[in-house]
Amino acid sequence: MTVVLGIDPGLKRVGYSVLEQTQTGIGLRCAGLITTDPEVALGDRLSDIFGSVDELIREYQPNQLVLERILFAKNVTSALLVAQAVGVIKLAGAQHGLEASEIGANQVKLSLSGDGHASKAQMKKMVVLLLGLQRAPEPADVSDAIAIAYAHLSGNWSRG
Repeated sequence: MTVVLGIDPGLKRVGYSVLEQTQTGIGLRCAGLITTDPEVALGDRLSDIFGSVDELIREYQPNQLVLERILFAKNVTSALLVAQAVGVIKLAGAQHGLEASEIGANQVKLSLSGDGHASKAQMKKMVVLLLGLQRAPEPADVSDAIAIAYAHLSGNWSRG
């Protein structure tokens, strides 16, 4: 059985999901949101993210970790802050022997919908359909984390 922790990284909000792949298919074990307070010092926010991811790994024992690859073209400051969050997430994984993979947003969209430019609404619908959920998890960071993990498990995208 393969268990994947999927992460939609950020500094204010980190979406996460744990999916498992068995002989009968892919199922959702949990999904949620890690939030940090923008009024709190950066080091404390990063520590909170690290601690939350560490706790998820301890509880769900994933054997794979995958994050959405961050692409920022406009705001360098935001990119640097999110990159620090990505760093502590990868550190939490490394301390449990997990090497983090990264997947681009267009690769996730292509894997789930067949269209690398699918809308957020289309992606939410695909998450619901593929996992047999009653409704799309909210906020979008959570649905995105599920889609990231699902795309990684399905392997239905170009890794090039």
